[in-house]
Amino acid sequence: EEKFDNYTEAFNKAKDFINMNLQGILINAKKIKLSKKPKISVVIPCYNCKNYILGTIRSIQNQNFSNFEIVLVNDFPSNETILYYEKLQKEDERIRIVNNKKHMGTLYTRSIGALSANGKYIFPIDSDDMLLDEKVFSTVINIADKNNLDITVFNSIRTDLRPNVSSANIRINYYEHHQSNLVLFQPNLGYLPISPSFHHIEKLHFNEELMHAKCIKTKIYKKALNKLGEKKYSRFMLSGEDDLNIIIIFNTAKIAKYIPLYGYLYLIRRGSDSRIHRGETKVLETHFYILDAIIDFSQNFP
Repeated sequence: EEKFDNYTEAFNKAKDFINMNLQGILINAKKIKLSKKPKISVVIPCYNCKNYILGTIRSIQNQNFSNFEIVLVNDFPSNETILYYEKLQKEDERIRIVNNKKHMGTLYTRSIGALSANGKYIFPIDSDDMLLDEKVFSTVINIADKNNLDITVFNSIRTDLRPNVSSANIRINYYEHHQSNLVLFQPNLGYLPISPSFHHIEKLHFNEELMHAKCIKTKIYKKALNKLGEKKYSRFMLSGEDDLNIIIIFNTAKIAKYIPLYGYLYLIRRGSDSRIHRGETKVLETHFYILDAIIDFSQNFP
């Protein structure tokens, strides 16, 4: 495997790329036609996010790997938002738009995008996040293909943009003393790696509980969702949807691998959908729902 930059190196190299995307700069303005068989489907659930999604889109378009589709799934958007997305689509035919007829929440919205994906791999990306540099797709896909991986997990950097939080509050989902590539999941080993430092879920050195910073084989993702069933993924929930997704996907896959590549910028901002509604969410009820869904999902395990 190639040697990857540590956190400091990756973040310093990413600054220019991040600023370029935030300014809406497109490296290659020449139109690239959508392939009939895209290698990657980037699935982005959206909820009236036209004020900041351009940076996300540019970080994808500015990759040095062009054989992808971008699936924008709009969770009952305003007319103004639809017009804005259609404008982006006219600039790049690799963008495909799916509109929910009513507000369904992130679990359903992301699931619909995954089920409509045409690529071999799915990259879930949130509408306000960005890829960290132009080589993320090419690097991850090369490793996924070479090792025939169902899931490839890489690193993210979290930055808190809320005005009441210090700008220095940057969190990383990585611990520097874990430099080796690790096998995360094999059926005979179980779901989580065991190490002497494992005391709490936050001690794990990968983004195991979140959907971002992952490359997932489309057939694995679709198989997991079809087994879960539309009745389950249609549930409106703004807390724990990533947990449910991760559990069903990892337990459908045969092998997943962690690589110490910093490739994803996770932005925490005021006004995000989940943070607006979190106080309204019945957390205990949601946890029971997730547990019930997992039990149903597990009935047919070999």
